[in-house]
Amino acid sequence: MNNEEKILWQDFLIGRGSQLKQQERELIAKLHAKYFNHKYHIPCGCNPNTIKGWITDLNGLYDTK
Repeated sequence: MNNEEKILWQDFLIGRGSQLKQQERELIAKLHAKYFNHKYHIPCGCNPNTIKGWITDLNGLYDTK
């Protein structure tokens, strides 16, 4: 992650509530598509497992770079 993305991710982690806002879902989708080489799309909110997995993936990337 570049410095700007790290700041955005850190802000997301600090401000995270119990429900994701649309802007947060877009950030997750944008970063995951960029760093995990797939097309940008926002997963359906009806099954949170995908977005939770993406958050875990991005946390791992944030912690290592």
